[in-house]
Amino acid sequence: MERAIKLSIQAKLKGEIPIGCIMIDPKNNVILSESFDTRNSTKHPLSHAILNCINNVASLEKSNYLEKSNKIEIIQKQKKQPVDVVININSESFSYQQNNNESKTTYLCKGFDIFITHEPCIMCSMALVHSRIGRVFYGHSNKVSGGLGSCYKIHTHNSLNHHFKVFKGLLQHKIDDLSIDC
Repeated sequence: MERAIKLSIQAKLKGEIPIGCIMIDPKNNVILSESFDTRNSTKHPLSHAILNCINNVASLEKSNYLEKSNKIEIIQKQKKQPVDVVININSESFSYQQNNNESKTTYLCKGFDIFITHEPCIMCSMALVHSRIGRVFYGHSNKVSGGLGSCYKIHTHNSLNHHFKVFKGLLQHKIDDLSIDC
């Protein structure tokens, strides 16, 4: 959360909305993405800190996928054999579950943690559901459009097929002391 607060200070100094966000893989405590709100500089209404973080993870996944695809192409060229593009479904070796070209999960942020200085808005809260985030930690409540506790509790809706844990008030005193408000 300390890093997210530093990002929010950077954002404020650059004339942006002072919201900082980091995404961490809790399995190894590695920061996968970090961002701050860039709606002012990009003049784009979707450049929220959380959406920027999710986009960064998507770019990382895309580059990893392309790198793996290129390695497969190189190996296939080295074999100098034609690639069989049609697979017989009746074949004993065919398995519907097996697809080596896809990653193990189809969700970008499955099980990752988000640390954000301010409570996510409703739109970003739904993006977290769609990305299959694991946990969200935020410091400052968003009483105007908060989607994870203040106005709505999107992560608890029974009609949704994914739910996650939310922790509020993390280092709120530091955010309040810096007069970082949106």
